[in-house]
Amino acid sequence: ELMGFTKEEIQEMEPGIIEFADIGDYIDQPLRSYSSGMKARLGFSIATVVDPEILILDEVLSVGDAKFKQKSLKKVTKMFDKGVTVLFVSHSLRQVRKICNKAIVLDHGQIIKAGEIEEVALFYKRMLAAKEGEDTDQVELLSLDKSIKQHRKEEIKSLKEELKVSNNKLLEAQAEIERLKALVNNK
Repeated sequence: ELMGFTKEEIQEMEPGIIEFADIGDYIDQPLRSYSSGMKARLGFSIATVVDPEILILDEVLSVGDAKFKQKSLKKVTKMFDKGVTVLFVSHSLRQVRKICNKAIVLDHGQIIKAGEIEEVALFYKRMLAAKEGEDTDQVELLSLDKSIKQHRKEEIKSLKEELKVSNNKLLEAQAEIERLKALVNNK
């Protein structure tokens, strides 16, 4: 047994692991000959094929090509849909924002901030700015500006959807009026 799986179960999972890792003929080479990206691909493939309840991804999307990152993000999203808890470790705020709804900031192994993603992201940016001697108020203003722009985009998208629904209802009403006119004219 390995990781609680029988040899037969592992053999059943192997084709899916190999296909998702997409490392070609290197699959038959010793692991020590793999690049860090290849190791990350294989590790991610193994970790996700076993249908875990909790998945820890530590900087796994910081290596590899864009195609693999996109494929991995889709897989993580499907796992969320199945109710899997994902602990996503990254220094990339863009990736954290894309994947997570809550976040924490660690400093020397201690939690120094936890909460909603935007609140924690702003704290993290300000912390980095302070370490670099930058103006933390400027960081806050830039984050606020981005937040407002994002909110406006969401509002516009919502209004477009409402307009589309209203337009469809209007077309349906017009079609019903024409149908009723035709009935009245036929009597």
